[in-house]
Amino acid sequence: MDRYSKLTDALPCKIQSWEKDSHALVLETMVVDQGVARDIQNLEYQIRELYKEQNPVTRQQKFNDLSGQIVQKQANLYKPSGLKLEVKAQEDLSVRMKDLPTHFDDKGNIVIPTDKEKKAKEDPKHKGLYMAEPGDLHNNMFVQVTLVGKVGSGAKLPDILKVGPKPGADPNQQIKMDVNIQVSYILIVADAK
Repeated sequence: MDRYSKLTDALPCKIQSWEKDSHALVLETMVVDQGVARDIQNLEYQIRELYKEQNPVTRQQKFNDLSGQIVQKQANLYKPSGLKLEVKAQEDLSVRMKDLPTHFDDKGNIVIPTDKEKKAKEDPKHKGLYMAEPGDLHNNMFVQVTLVGKVGSGAKLPDILKVGPKPGADPNQQIKMDVNIQVSYILIVADAK
């Protein structure tokens, strides 16, 4: 059995293409939008400063308002970098979900997973994450992937993943990864159905 060593951890990506049978993935890497990140930090700072507010009703209203703004901004925290990676997933690929998905009942009402359902799906090794299968993956999902390289193969990540594109280079590149580099773990962060 081949041994692998971790090359990246929690690389934010969007699934462009997923072939379940061949385990072939095309991932578009995502980068943090610094403007949105700064806005979120400012909102978090404003929440920390709420202790100065004497009126508890006003303090709660401001807290709810600021928290809502943070949730809205978090949806735009990552933006596509244009860099696409063609890579294979390992046969024993581990897939987890950050949150259990909500669904609709027969009457069209949103059904939120119960505590019992959450407990049944919770990953015993990683508290706060939920079990998933490779079959749960599909195009346009936002994920975090862990890339591994076969030990002794000399497989290395392309420099563009470490330092970004060279000045003047096409930012919309598609890179076919070395066959000795594979995806070992995928965390489903959000589903953009």
